[in-house]
Amino acid sequence: MKIPKKITPDYLKDTIIQVVFNPGIPPELVLGEFKSLMNEDFSFVTSKRMPIPIKVPGLPSVVQQNYYFTDKANEIKVEITENVIIFNCLQKYIGWGKYFPVIESTIDKLLKNGTIQTINRIGLRFISEYPEIRVFDKLNLGLKIDIPNSRFEATQIRSEYKDEQFKVILNIANDLKRTIKEPDKPERFSIIDIDVISFFDEPVNDRNLIMSVIDKSHFKQKTIFFSLLSETFLKELNPEY
Repeated sequence: MKIPKKITPDYLKDTIIQVVFNPGIPPELVLGEFKSLMNEDFSFVTSKRMPIPIKVPGLPSVVQQNYYFTDKANEIKVEITENVIIFNCLQKYIGWGKYFPVIESTIDKLLKNGTIQTINRIGLRFISEYPEIRVFDKLNLGLKIDIPNSRFEATQIRSEYKDEQFKVILNIANDLKRTIKEPDKPERFSIIDIDVISFFDEPVNDRNLIMSVIDKSHFKQKTIFFSLLSETFLKELNPEY
């Protein structure tokens, strides 16, 4: 299968990399150590808002902390707790060629200085939101159920399965209606949410292995995503190879 390098528009809303680790320092010092170590790479941002979940009914939540870091270009957001570090693009997806090196450099520094001792789990979750698009009509998807809702408004499909060394959680939500109206956002939308998770039998601190798993997780996500799209819909997204 030929995988595009880029599509326009990409409709990506969240591009999350989550790394669950065992700290090599007292847990309460992780935030301060990160702030000191990464001072030249990231800016510390506080928010007056309390942490709230970003939630679509029926789909897993993406939690926002009331503090975070941004890279100097203000393109990447980083949240860190005593045992989890989460990366996400801020305004728009900047492409894996720019995104991955920042993730790689950050984790490498945290491993080298001992803030991260070992890593237990790596998750990559990309969420695409399609305004005013009935995504079921755009996918290689055969779904026939004898129910009155023949157009599958507000219909969701969830599947969990093993794919090579990864656990994949796939959520597709078709033609949802926003429970709360938001300015400049259409009332109806669809979602493709792909979560690729790697568990390690034993905690690891092998830098090359960790980076390889993150990169392979991204390629697995891309493979799944593009296998879902119909040829007609893919052409509408102006793929670049």
